[in-house]
Amino acid sequence: LLALLLVANCAEAYMCTRHNIFYHGPCVNNLNCASSCVHVNLGNGGHCVRPRKLSTANADAGIDWFWREKICECYSPCRMPSPPGGGEEEPPSGGEQPTPPSVMPGTTEASK
Repeated sequence: LLALLLVANCAEAYMCTRHNIFYHGPCVNNLNCASSCVHVNLGNGGHCVRPRKLSTANADAGIDWFWREKICECYSPCRMPSPPGGGEEEPPSGGEQPTPPSVMPGTTEASK
């Protein structure tokens, strides 16, 4: 159980969402929405959500929230920005590989 909690904590990723403009009509089925998102390459899945109001002036006027039609919203893992300084650095060269010992450690020639 502890290992599961540690893995779940480390594997957490940020999910980005975007409106699926290719999904026409009200969104009533999460499976259809998710299939559409994957089909048009907008994400790994999707679900039906009620659109959010963008204006803070209308924050108190959320009475119509329940009656607004749901839209299809796609989700996918967010892309992290690349580190400063460009691409990946090459690892330092280690020179020649050491030769393996001819006798296993802890044994002697006489014990063969």
